[in-house]
Amino acid sequence: MAKYTGFLTGWGRATTSGFGTVATINNVTSVTPGFGSERTLYDQSAYGDNWMDWAVLQQDGVEFTSTLLWDPADAVHLLLKGDYETPNPNTWIRAAHTASGKNYNITTVCRALTWNPARDGGFEAAFVFKIVNPGVVMV
Repeated sequence: MAKYTGFLTGWGRATTSGFGTVATINNVTSVTPGFGSERTLYDQSAYGDNWMDWAVLQQDGVEFTSTLLWDPADAVHLLLKGDYETPNPNTWIRAAHTASGKNYNITTVCRALTWNPARDGGFEAAFVFKIVNPGVVMV
């Protein structure tokens, strides 16, 4: 099985849900903890059971943080900042992994923005995205 390095992933922000036009997000330093989903659990155990009995239900998108070195002259950085300040119904993020040739179209809402004047001299912006329906689609 092939193993790939994560730093070969490029990030972009699409202007529509069809991901027709995708602008590069420059200076991404980290994306944590990653993008995906989890399933909601439902306790269906009955009184007297020795073990809890869990059923798996619907998917729920996880949250991930995209940290980038802020550039106030970068149009895509300003677009992401606008996604937070004037909430859009959706923010479409693309992760393009060059080595595997796979793209991941991620439908999100931008729910947080924090600023960090890092000790190394850079000024970081950390955007928190919540993955929403239809979630992560590998194309």
